[in-house]
Amino acid sequence: MARAGESVELAAREVTIHALDVVSWDDSDPQRPIAVIDVHCSAGTYVRAIARDLGAMVGGAAYLGSLTRTASGPFTLDLASPLDDIRAAAADGPDGLLPLLLPLDTGLDAFPEVELTADEVTAIARGQFVRPAGGVPGRADRYRLRDPSGTLVAIATASSGRLAPDKVFTSPAPTAMAAASAPAPGAPVG
Repeated sequence: MARAGESVELAAREVTIHALDVVSWDDSDPQRPIAVIDVHCSAGTYVRAIARDLGAMVGGAAYLGSLTRTASGPFTLDLASPLDDIRAAAADGPDGLLPLLLPLDTGLDAFPEVELTADEVTAIARGQFVRPAGGVPGRADRYRLRDPSGTLVAIATASSGRLAPDKVFTSPAPTAMAAASAPAPGAPVG
């Protein structure tokens, strides 16, 4: 909207600035000094507004010339793969990308884990609610559900001691009847 010349009024929001450090200062052009700052802030912070507000605080105008997000939760630039590495890995097909991927539940540490029985995993894979044999630990918005081997199978919400699947990462195993009625490999279908 601003690029189209429209006036944009952003609603005020409460954010937390944990740290704001001046990394470098270049005043070789006194009319347009350049500051590089490092900001550690809460989610939802509009960093461009920090630049604007800093300029106003020193009696001038300021704008954000560039922005590099160096971290978001547990994801940091030092964990990132360079684009050339991704392209090279992708040249070997999708399996070439696997070593570059982080575990599926990276960043979900705030979600308590619940280990399910094999039958409970089957129910969750079908989208059914389960009442885990081990119970639902504490109170949380979301839970990480693991199969007996420790593999993440779903993210769920809790209600009245039951877990409702929200995101499911596994498929139900084929039933014995469906497997018996399936054509043999290589057999003509239809």
